[in-house]
Amino acid sequence: MAKLIVRHPEQGDLDFTLTGERITIGRHSDNLIQINHATISGYHAEIVSQNGQRLIRDLDSTNHSYIQGIMFIQAELDRGCRIVLGTVECEYLPDNVEALPEEMDSLRTTVGLLRRQNDELVTRIAEQRNQIEMLGNVKLITRDTSSDLADLRDQVRSLAAERDRLASRNADLIAQVEALHAKIGIPSIPRAVQSVEIAEPAASVPPRLPKPPIALGETAMIPAVHANSKVR
Repeated sequence: MAKLIVRHPEQGDLDFTLTGERITIGRHSDNLIQINHATISGYHAEIVSQNGQRLIRDLDSTNHSYIQGIMFIQAELDRGCRIVLGTVECEYLPDNVEALPEEMDSLRTTVGLLRRQNDELVTRIAEQRNQIEMLGNVKLITRDTSSDLADLRDQVRSLAAERDRLASRNADLIAQVEALHAKIGIPSIPRAVQSVEIAEPAASVPPRLPKPPIALGETAMIPAVHANSKVR
């Protein structure tokens, strides 16, 4: 039987077997699948069976619903996938597919590491950009500005080298995630890291680094609503 595994942040993993033509999901107790969480609407979504296919629909929820990071109104559940309702992560397992605990734990660990490295990369680039902006806006009282520019160039080179290292590591992690996805039969996650160009500073005025075009998800992804939105 098909299952929905709810990764509740406070209650842990909750397993629900999907039986019947219509299964409602929400915060209220009269739902067949109750998820008691602040970001879940009273009646958040439903899973229905039509013509031998299973569909999931968002019921005009406050914090919306996502599959593989993409917001949806209605979507087919034709394979295993990751569903996020509000901010609660769920895993859909189709008929005759069972979760492989060790592989799923490894997958979640790998994805978590990938996200943390992405956050680290974004934070370091932002910090470096702020430092360069401060150097550009504040008049430096020094007899020899060439040494300051040399230090700045060294910092930029160091940041670029660290960026390349993290990007290479992220590429390896993405390959591992895709291999695990292929093994357990669920779609690949979108690429989490794009290349970031860091320009070498000019000889006179320290440049500003461009804002890195880093996004979690594909270009078709609709930005998520913040979890602190008021829930109906």
